[in-house]
Amino acid sequence: MAPVITEPGGTVNITPDKTVLETYIRANDVDSLYEAAKKVDHLISCCGSALGLSVEIENTPGYMPLQQSAALNEVIHDNMRLLCEEDDIVKGVISGASGDVGDLSYLLPTVQMGFSGVTGSFHSDEFTITDEENCYINTSKVLGGTILDLLQNPQLQVTNPHYYKMKEDYLKKWLMFK
Repeated sequence: MAPVITEPGGTVNITPDKTVLETYIRANDVDSLYEAAKKVDHLISCCGSALGLSVEIENTPGYMPLQQSAALNEVIHDNMRLLCEEDDIVKGVISGASGDVGDLSYLLPTVQMGFSGVTGSFHSDEFTITDEENCYINTSKVLGGTILDLLQNPQLQVTNPHYYKMKEDYLKKWLMFK
């Protein structure tokens, strides 16, 4: 959660007529996300009530939690081992970051991977690629090898048998979440 007051309204030591607080909730699965959202809404309502304030809460959808495909990750892992040692591969990283790949992973088998060779914080001016071969060439080799493996070995291709039902739920329940 990273709250920010976008409309502070008023000045120091004056209770404003209106203040707007924006925040987001992240979780590693949809059920935990909904549960956390309910708790945050309850917390904000109770805090406002305790201060004698009225509170309006408007929920809008963000990104869904990333759920990676273990089967596709294994194919990628096999291709990574052609370029580096097993000890150099970090597996099973769970991140609180979110993005549209989380939405995609709800519907289709998805992976997110990367290579080392960068310095600085992500999403900052200090972010720099320090190993172009590893970041560009080796990543391309792994992706190309993975695509070739999937095309040559249909048994490695992962599908979602519940795609249409989940897509309907996504469009109705998630994107219309209020």
